[in-house]
Amino acid sequence: MGHLVIEKLLKGLYAKNNQDDPIAPKIHNLILLSQKANLEVPTEIREKIQTINTF
Repeated sequence: MGHLVIEKLLKGLYAKNNQDDPIAPKIHNLILLSQKANLEVPTEIREKIQTINTF
């Protein structure tokens, strides 16, 4: 469930940061979503997201 919560949050941030094309991509990779949402994720958080991404 935690993976889904983070995924939905990132997709919401994607929509907010990409108002010209607010429809988030249909992917589940959290790292890729954070990059597409134009977020600067610290290395420590990115490592944790990568672990969560395996679920």
